[in-house]
Amino acid sequence: MKVLVQASDDRANEMIVRKLHHVAYRCRDASETVDFYTNVLGLKFSHAVRNDNVPSTGEFYPHLHIFFEMDDGSSVAFFETPNEAPMSFDPNTPQWVQHLALEIDSKETQLAFRERLDAMGVDYIGPTDHGFVQSIYFFDPNGHRLELTYRSQQPGELERAEQEAPRLLEKWLSDRKQWGEQDDLD
Repeated sequence: MKVLVQASDDRANEMIVRKLHHVAYRCRDASETVDFYTNVLGLKFSHAVRNDNVPSTGEFYPHLHIFFEMDDGSSVAFFETPNEAPMSFDPNTPQWVQHLALEIDSKETQLAFRERLDAMGVDYIGPTDHGFVQSIYFFDPNGHRLELTYRSQQPGELERAEQEAPRLLEKWLSDRKQWGEQDDLD
């Protein structure tokens, strides 16, 4: 697989994506999900859409699509689809890989949130020091892993990381075969 790390046309480098609108997951129970995302995380339950058919395909799939808005206007959304087999997660992907990282403003906010989780009986791990962020991890009632993180980078650290990213990717591509067969990716 050839990786393009730098485009030759200046317009190709222009970022046209401005921000996250929403990310959507499946939930087991919409009411339980509303309770968790509003009462535990403090997000605004901003929208709900009920349909019998999928708007983009027309397929018959009765569902409820619920949205929880964050301060920047982006949302975390969920679908409850009661006519489908119970939801499950990819058995070939470690549980820690797929997660939703939500940013908070400070260490103090994270400490207060940990106290809230303790009071509500929600298990978490951390804080974990990633260098540029400090995180705690826990699960929502649907089994989705969440990360609550605040920035802790030093001045210039993110700029250095951006400069180093293409080199780290190239090194990864050359080294990854030692951990398992990856020919289908090349």
